[in-house]
Amino acid sequence: MILYTRPTSVNCSHGRFLLTTEGGLVIGIDAGGSHTRALVAGTDGQRVGAASAAGANPVVHGWDQALTSVSGALRAALVGVDPNRVRLLVPAIAGIAAKDASRLQADVRSLCHALGFACPVYPVSDLEAAFAGGTASTNGVVVLSGTGAVAGLIHDGRLVRQIDGYGWLVGDEGSGFWLGREAVRAALAALDGRGSATGLVADVAEALDVTQTPDGLVTEVYQHQPIRLAELAPIVTKAAAAGDAVAIDIIRCAADALLTAVSALHPPGRSRSPTRIVLAGGVLTGPGPVADIVIERLRAQYDRAPVLGTDGAAGAAWIGLGRILQHRAPSTHARLIQSAD
Repeated sequence: MILYTRPTSVNCSHGRFLLTTEGGLVIGIDAGGSHTRALVAGTDGQRVGAASAAGANPVVHGWDQALTSVSGALRAALVGVDPNRVRLLVPAIAGIAAKDASRLQADVRSLCHALGFACPVYPVSDLEAAFAGGTASTNGVVVLSGTGAVAGLIHDGRLVRQIDGYGWLVGDEGSGFWLGREAVRAALAALDGRGSATGLVADVAEALDVTQTPDGLVTEVYQHQPIRLAELAPIVTKAAAAGDAVAIDIIRCAADALLTAVSALHPPGRSRSPTRIVLAGGVLTGPGPVADIVIERLRAQYDRAPVLGTDGAAGAAWIGLGRILQHRAPSTHARLIQSAD
């Protein structure tokens, strides 16, 4: 979770930056464990530039590498764009604690200076950006499952409550990393006799290019960054589709974890359903059994279908437009999201 510290270098009124917007641009940055995306957009929602780079979650990659990825995406997105037209930059970076918000703001400003321009920086939560990437509404629930997993309650466009997002070591249940780790654990349990036989043994061993032995699997896993296990998530999906009982159980457990988070934020049966439920992250926005289960059960529990937030950078840019414009039309949101696809 991230708490925003308002910049002191610009004048603000009612939460908005008093800046000239004619011909102006906003930049939205969405950075997670696997990817960093930057989107440059006009005040009409039209995309002007976009680029991606490696992941920039500082918990996963370290602070310096995170800034390197953000800088790379930002530099590439600005190719052919006059950076002096940029009125506001909105970074949404996973893994940023509240205590690091000011540091992030200062470091991103430094990146801008290094690229030859200066503008206010307005950091937001990655959950706020993910929610805005799926809807123009300002109230609802967002659940994100990509490399990591986290859910949040959004009120007036701000994150007011968060569940999970605690990182690979103690949380991120139902994430891509969690799926990959469970695949390895299931394979080890099958090999040493604690668990049921499963095709995941051969699948995991093949993916890691090791022998089908506990020693082979464990040695390879510990030679790399833990987050690499997220790359094994598709193996679980494929095995479940083929009818592997152990893989099917892992898929169900992942979906249950994500649904439990939503229920904790907004219990089913309340007199008022959340205005919107937004699903984000590759596990939930791409085709696959986890997404299928989550979507079906959310539709049944809340009597409405969730919407997909497929571009957090577009969501961050939409938030930025709300800082510099007196009014944002729904058609602008639609144009911004569509142009980012």
